[in-house]
Amino acid sequence: MKYTLFIATLVAAIMSCSNPERPKTQVESPQTQEVTQTETASIPSAEVIDFAELETRLAADREGLTLYNFWATWCKPCIEEMPYFVNLDKEMGDKVNVVFISLDNPKNPDRVNAFMEKRGYTQESWLLNPGRDRTWIDNISTDWSGSIPATVFADVSENIRVFKERSYTSAELKEEVNNILK
Repeated sequence: MKYTLFIATLVAAIMSCSNPERPKTQVESPQTQEVTQTETASIPSAEVIDFAELETRLAADREGLTLYNFWATWCKPCIEEMPYFVNLDKEMGDKVNVVFISLDNPKNPDRVNAFMEKRGYTQESWLLNPGRDRTWIDNISTDWSGSIPATVFADVSENIRVFKERSYTSAELKEEVNNILK
């Protein structure tokens, strides 16, 4: 029984990381989008938070449009799109903020921290500990199946909250943000 449950969980994890919207031939290599980092930039540690804290933070008024990107270290499309979020965050300055929300095992924050540090990502990073109850997914968006990558685009002061369950190329992400900011 445990073996069957393990296999079912593994298959669900692999399937949830797929992206049926875009053929693999359109995926840009993260190496084509160089992420510039400053030598003095400090890499913040991923903070483990529960869903109640996540809801509070999503409702907080931040300056500009905030992109809350749900990802995991084991999700290839997530990893491929991360440099585009980082570059957009740097290019758009105060107009855009990026927060990475990891769905990795909350008992192992070192994995997320090592991942972020290795790549030089300095964006705010949270490690979600949602507990066993999966109803939090519907609280993010009733349109969300639970697959990642997924992003919430939010600007509380402008009453903007857009949810997208998909991966992005650099151009697609810029277009999405520009359309929301219009």
